[in-house]
Amino acid sequence: MTGAQKKLSRIRIEQSASIAAVLALIATASPAQDRQEPAPVPEPSALIDYATVEGVTLRAHVFEARTGEPPHPAILFYFGGGWTGGNPQQFYPFAEPLAELGFVAISMEYRVRSRHDSTVPDSMADAFAAFRWAHENAGELGIDPERIVVSGGS
Repeated sequence: MTGAQKKLSRIRIEQSASIAAVLALIATASPAQDRQEPAPVPEPSALIDYATVEGVTLRAHVFEARTGEPPHPAILFYFGGGWTGGNPQQFYPFAEPLAELGFVAISMEYRVRSRHDSTVPDSMADAFAAFRWAHENAGELGIDPERIVVSGGS
């Protein structure tokens, strides 16, 4: 066996040992862990209607900054779901800690096909409208209009 082959063999053995150790930890996890109460779902400080489109009211799920003085940086979250489903609650677990760090964190609603029979351009138009709303209402929201970040999932 060449030196390179020996090294490759040693790496494979080390990887196998690591995988076995992880599997052993999973297998021996305490069943009590499975019975723990789920963590409480964070709740927004406010639900604000930011637009009404074709009879559908769209809301901003606002988590107000808990530290620092306004104006605060802001982050707008757009939930994932391939434009067909999903909901703003997807980003509540991310919004809460950012609010504690001094961000105004907002999880935005937008139309999706499964609930509104909308198209991708409709959803995108709502997302742009949400950003414009946050920028135009920055003063009321305690946001620095020059420090708005967007994020999302898919």
